[in-house]
Amino acid sequence: ARVTTYSWSNAWVDPDVMSWLESKSLEWHQALYSILNKYCEEEGDYFSLDETKIVRTVNGTYRFPAESYFQTGPASANDPLPRVDEGLFTVGTKKRQQSEARKFLAAIGVKVPGELEEITLLLQSRYGPEGDAPSDKVYLTDLKRFMVFAEKNPEIQEMMANAFIFRADSPRFEWGQAKDVYLDAPFLSTGLRTYYESIGDHGVRRWPVSDWYKKQAVDQNGLLKFFEFSGVE
Repeated sequence: ARVTTYSWSNAWVDPDVMSWLESKSLEWHQALYSILNKYCEEEGDYFSLDETKIVRTVNGTYRFPAESYFQTGPASANDPLPRVDEGLFTVGTKKRQQSEARKFLAAIGVKVPGELEEITLLLQSRYGPEGDAPSDKVYLTDLKRFMVFAEKNPEIQEMMANAFIFRADSPRFEWGQAKDVYLDAPFLSTGLRTYYESIGDHGVRRWPVSDWYKKQAVDQNGLLKFFEFSGVE
């Protein structure tokens, strides 16, 4: 499908066409991208190909170039970013064709993600309101990454505060935002548990951060610093 501010705003692509495209091999796509790149370079114009769902991703679906990213490591089912299938650049033996295919995708807008982009999409997809709870192993890996990134990038504070990345000891929910939780024993002696238990369901109620964190192999001082940075009370 094509999205544009010009005359094709109501464009529609027959699902059969997309099914046909999906049935094609990676080598076929590689050849297609290579041919398109050669043609566009000769014309000195990539026309509006940056507005087409032409980018084959690792899960076999198609995305717009601006929302697609090259792989920067081994493919992972837990990767929140829509990545280009790296097989497009390795299949077959035609090195020049492989190179031309990558060059074409880069020219129309596919890019190597920066860490901020990766963190942002990770928070939105895995730790947004509709995200599925990750396994303990995945979460712990993500948490450590968030801690390191937040220390170097304080501008991410609001995004961390709004993400559902805090495990809580609550009968209502397991994962909350910074505004939903507070710190007290066994992390710190704040007296907040006594306060929030005394007000019950009256007023704004927060819940204690889960003591699950105490049992994990994570720097506890760094963890507390991250909690406070994110707005945990």
